[in-house]
Amino acid sequence: MELSPVPSGINDIAQQVFIKVYFSIKSFEGRSSLYTWLHRITVNKCYEFLRKKRPTVSLETGLASEDDPARAKLPADPIPAADTLVAQRDFLNKLLLRIPEQDRHLLLLRELEGLSIAQLSEATGLNENTIKVRLFRTRKQLLDAATRGRQSAGFSRLSRF
Repeated sequence: MELSPVPSGINDIAQQVFIKVYFSIKSFEGRSSLYTWLHRITVNKCYEFLRKKRPTVSLETGLASEDDPARAKLPADPIPAADTLVAQRDFLNKLLLRIPEQDRHLLLLRELEGLSIAQLSEATGLNENTIKVRLFRTRKQLLDAATRGRQSAGFSRLSRF
């Protein structure tokens, strides 16, 4: 069996992730699962790699280099501005406060902590189907409230909902 070659930069990113984890593990506070923390470091390192590879725009012409037509079709920056993130987080926190505490707790354990339906069932004593229905309804409530709230607050999009 022949292994396919690893794309350029993957090994560099993996090494940077492990270095970051090694030097930052002391500051891990356990507010999320270790998997979530490691995933966020990995995503951030990938974004950092992509930002470094992004072509520069000429200040004289305002356009990307003419010799590479793909550069003119770059997607928008995948990481929103800090003020946008703060506004989105505040908006999401307000939406979450509208959800009953037990349903909010289930949603946060599922989405942030990454617990499975079986783990949620074991932790709460609720039937798995009950948990699935509650999560579905909670997500729908959030989506409906977000749609109404975005229109009144002037948000063009909310990253996850």
